[in-house]
Amino acid sequence: MAYGPEPAAGIPPEAACTQPAAADGHPGAGDRGDVEQSGARPLTEAEQATLKAAVDTLARITAELETKETTLARLRRILFGAPTERTANVLGEGEKGETPPADTPTSPSAEGGDEQAAGQAPSDATSPESGVGEPKKKRPGHGRNGAADYPRAPHLAVPHATLRHGDPCPVDGCTGRVYGQRGEPAVLVRITGVAPLLAQVYELERLRCGLCGTVFTAEPPAGVGKAKYDDRAAAMIALLKYGCGLPFHRIARLEQGLAIPMPVGTQWEVVAAAAAPLIPVFDELARQAAQGTVVYNDDTTMRILTLTQEARAEALPAGASADRTGMFTSGVVAETPNGLIALFKTGPCHAGEHLAEVLDLREVTDPPIHRSDASTRNWPGDHSTLPASCIPHARRNTIDVVEAFPEEVAFVLHTLRAVFHTDAQAKCQGLSPAERLLLHQKESGPRMKALQDWMAKQFAEHTVEPHSGLGQAIAYMQNHWEKLTLFLRAPGAPLDNNITERILKKAILHRKNALFHRTLNGARVGDLFMTLIHTAELHQIEPFHYLVSLLRHATKGALDPAAWMPWNYTEALARAECRTSAGLTRQRDNLQRPQRKRTQGCRCGLPARDREAARHPWRSPRISRRAAEARATGVSQRCRKDTMQLALARGHRWLAMLESGGAKSITKLAAREKIDNSYLCRMLNLTPLAPDIVAALLDATLPHHVTVHDLAITPRCCGRSNARGLLTQRQPDTTG
Repeated sequence: MAYGPEPAAGIPPEAACTQPAAADGHPGAGDRGDVEQSGARPLTEAEQATLKAAVDTLARITAELETKETTLARLRRILFGAPTERTANVLGEGEKGETPPADTPTSPSAEGGDEQAAGQAPSDATSPESGVGEPKKKRPGHGRNGAADYPRAPHLAVPHATLRHGDPCPVDGCTGRVYGQRGEPAVLVRITGVAPLLAQVYELERLRCGLCGTVFTAEPPAGVGKAKYDDRAAAMIALLKYGCGLPFHRIARLEQGLAIPMPVGTQWEVVAAAAAPLIPVFDELARQAAQGTVVYNDDTTMRILTLTQEARAEALPAGASADRTGMFTSGVVAETPNGLIALFKTGPCHAGEHLAEVLDLREVTDPPIHRSDASTRNWPGDHSTLPASCIPHARRNTIDVVEAFPEEVAFVLHTLRAVFHTDAQAKCQGLSPAERLLLHQKESGPRMKALQDWMAKQFAEHTVEPHSGLGQAIAYMQNHWEKLTLFLRAPGAPLDNNITERILKKAILHRKNALFHRTLNGARVGDLFMTLIHTAELHQIEPFHYLVSLLRHATKGALDPAAWMPWNYTEALARAECRTSAGLTRQRDNLQRPQRKRTQGCRCGLPARDREAARHPWRSPRISRRAAEARATGVSQRCRKDTMQLALARGHRWLAMLESGGAKSITKLAAREKIDNSYLCRMLNLTPLAPDIVAALLDATLPHHVTVHDLAITPRCCGRSNARGLLTQRQPDTTG
């Protein structure tokens, strides 16, 4: 069994394996003696090959050091190869074909490598009966993409140039006819290059009267909108920045190469303005994540360039020391009945403090399973959870000492590999959490018990020094044994924390490319978009389409954010588009209908109800109380409901824009929205309403005498204590 680094690039494997070892045990010491004796005698062929490989390696390293792109990580990969933690590669089983030690607990499910632990089926490369090697199965993600892999691509039907359905066959001597194969067309996929952001210039024709000087300008086409940057532009910039890790200056350089100017400051303004209407959906994701059965968390360092002492003190969690200087991006992943939810937060708080803020929203009484590493800053404070430690972290401690303790490390790795393979079997079979627990108790329980007894035996018989590398690795596992083996007692407990580390790669990618967030507000905008983008990716939906849908229907998302989650937004989108198309159809029909039909042929132009009252003034038509109230106030109940809900949504949207920095002041916001300052302030007064009043307003159960003026102007409506009196107050009698 060969332990240690792989041969460097340029060194033949046979030359590397034949290097003699010196008396001190270091490989290559004998080679130096051979080189010193090369002047006294000629070198053998093996010694010449070794010397040539060493010279080639030295030349390669020298060339790499002369380039400015060289890093220590690159030199390490050149000299020692890519790092890996697979059991076969760590123990050298792939090259030597060695079997596990005799004392390793094995079973049919224990066979296989880490590929099976990752959920891949074992490859049937050789059949024992035939002895003939069968072709290996392709790994997932390899191969060509078919037409079904492009769901948003337009499908264009191309008819045959000369033949039609039922025409005679053009083959000489054939008397048959050709028939179309509608279900089996020949498919061609052609991909063209376009800019991420496209610009269209509309030249509106203008006509001027020669007598009065009035200028008439053509109306823009339908769907153009009034904003220069539409929702698709904002979604694309957010996806490139926070989903793909492209900094603003690289996006600007890319668009400049396509003759579309896109300054860095403009990109930030577009993204910041688009983040404000998405806050209700972001808050709803956090609320539903708090109800999860399993939560994962971890963090990574991040830098905020400009952070004042006041902003830092405001961002610090309650009870944290004011001297804390670290900045982190923490990730929380929650397993919910609807799927996985990923949450990001950047600031001076640790991952455990972020998780505590999420669990503050929890309404379920049962404690969730909390999976993380053993760091104390990942603990969620006083919240009750079922803690579970990450097995790969404990496994990694033993890998570091494989060269000094090969047999002991092999026993640990083979035992844990069988446990991961059992978990992969449960996933492949689609077992429920209870069935998965029974399977682990049956197969993994004896293995973990054997591993526990083996670790206790090492210290009891003094075969391992407690302060050695292996002793510290064993002590780590013994100290966290209850958390490491939670999957044998709790249904649904995972084995690792890999999912959190994968989502943190988005934050690490942003850190590598953009290096930092400029302000704390910029970090919050980035956290919002990374949360929406990565949660959409976890549900295997298109983040771009999801962001565009949320931005186009921001008002509906603010009123009912639970209907616009990644797993159900398509239903709400279909309803919204159906209503929009129906409204456009009615509007078009009204424009095309002659005006005289509104009076139904009456020359006086009065509605039918008023004509009846004028013709028979002594009759008093019977109408409902709600209709009477609507006639007295001049507005129907349906219009009143829509108006008040729209006012509340506008108030929250404008308040979010002011708090997030999208607008610097109320005056500038009113100028940008093209409304009066007083109207904007009245809508902002609706935001601190009591929860009971807001619920009654959204459910259309608010008393009929309460108007928008009462809620936006009268101070008594804003207090929680006065909400009950306002909702139970009787309507004044107006019957006389």
